[in-house]
Amino acid sequence: MTNSNMNLGPLSVAVQAPVQAEFMRMPKARERDPLFGLSRSYLNNLVLPCRENRYRPPVRSIVLRRPGAKTGVRLVDVVSLRQHLLAHVEPAYLPEDAEPLASGVPAAAASPAV
Repeated sequence: MTNSNMNLGPLSVAVQAPVQAEFMRMPKARERDPLFGLSRSYLNNLVLPCRENRYRPPVRSIVLRRPGAKTGVRLVDVVSLRQHLLAHVEPAYLPEDAEPLASGVPAAAASPAV
């Protein structure tokens, strides 16, 4: 055993593993979200019921509020947003052998890149 392997305990290995966020906070006005580069107004059109989405938001979100508070923090479901984006990939960018799934996400786009 080498000296570098002796220092690898379960906690040090777990800390080194990349963590993927389940939710992301809405960006501030005139800023873009750090994961996809989308503006706050575009994300609002995806997560809030409005005329642009026929009052059925395609992306899930939640609002955290204290009891009795009028305002809160809106968090966007990252998996839901990623699925929505993948469902709208231009046909030119899809592999030729990709078959669309029932969810509308192509099989090649649904699997994460290794």
